[in-house]
Amino acid sequence: MYVKMFLLGTMVLGSFSMAQAQEGNGIFNHVSAAVSLGTTGIGIEVAAPITNYVAIRAGLDIMPQFKYSSDVSLGSVSGLPTGVSLPSEVAVEGKLKLTNGKFLIDAYPFQTSSFHLTVGAYFGNKDVINVYNKENGVLQQVANYNAQPGVNPVGAKIGDYLLTPDQNGNVKGEVKTNGFRPYVGFGFGRAIPQKHRFACGVDCGVMFWGTPEFYHGDVKLSKENLDGGGGFVKTMSKLSVYPCVSFKVAGRII
Repeated sequence: MYVKMFLLGTMVLGSFSMAQAQEGNGIFNHVSAAVSLGTTGIGIEVAAPITNYVAIRAGLDIMPQFKYSSDVSLGSVSGLPTGVSLPSEVAVEGKLKLTNGKFLIDAYPFQTSSFHLTVGAYFGNKDVINVYNKENGVLQQVANYNAQPGVNPVGAKIGDYLLTPDQNGNVKGEVKTNGFRPYVGFGFGRAIPQKHRFACGVDCGVMFWGTPEFYHGDVKLSKENLDGGGGFVKTMSKLSVYPCVSFKVAGRII
């Protein structure tokens, strides 16, 4: 879906560019393409000027699937029947999934400077982190224990949450954010190079994706105020804004 939207944006910018270039009024009379690398992943974008002081950009950023592994503790259990033992910890893996389309507007306060302020929005998948145990069915005994009436449930402490295994002995969770993510930032470098065919640039800002929420299947989990565990997942689940820093190389194509 995001690739189709990016291609559509490219065609729209291109058609505007050719039409306006024929009129010779200097608006939409150039189009550039850029590749970038940063905290939102590997990106491609197209850009066109609206005036000498404003340019628009549309593109797609894809984050390679970054994984983080950690051993997390399980809740303590007392009074187990003879011969029954439960593991004290389990190896879990968190996987970051971040694919974003974007539409941004750059404002250049000074015509002779490449400094710009940027507003716009990113939009992408809501489930940004998947959490699961690395060994399939490793918590089957825990699931069997939890199925007994009157026992306190045992599970993996992921950040501030207690994640209990399903009937197959697996824990699975998702950290979800808003799919629509407003953006504000600043940077250096023209979206459309002026003096040369190619130019470098840097952008810095924040993406507002809301307070992350932890889901176990379709159920939103509430915080249990647990300590320890979580690592990368715990940090990410507390970020209501996502920092965006990227370096890019842009080339004028029209």
